[in-house]
Amino acid sequence: MSRDFPGFLQTLESYGLLDALLPFLLIFTVIFAILQKTKFLGEEKKNFNVVLALVVALIVVLPHVTNTYPADGDVVDILNRAIPNISIVIVAIVMLLILVGIWGTEVNWSGSSLSGLIAIISFVGIIYIFGVAAGWFQ
Repeated sequence: MSRDFPGFLQTLESYGLLDALLPFLLIFTVIFAILQKTKFLGEEKKNFNVVLALVVALIVVLPHVTNTYPADGDVVDILNRAIPNISIVIVAIVMLLILVGIWGTEVNWSGSSLSGLIAIISFVGIIYIFGVAAGWFQ
């Protein structure tokens, strides 16, 4: 194995980390968390939740690994294309919450408070900063 970090990541990629393991872990974790939170199978059914989440994750990932999905309907490819965009939105929301929180107020849209105006200015600032970084205003 390579001693540098990019080489290590390339080695993991060559083993199929991005194509199989990471989507499997993501799907398994989300399904398991939903089953645990909703108690869909009952109060004390953690083992059943694990098995069901495992089966669902395998049903999604195995056709990708064996190339049996249609060319435009591969769920893992769709996830790999969508998740970076979703993460940008999440980071922008967190930045907005930080900017609003810096002023030490809660957003109040009614009354004479400036907190609503601060929230709007913060939102516009976040859109502008991310827009400049994405090259939208060239």
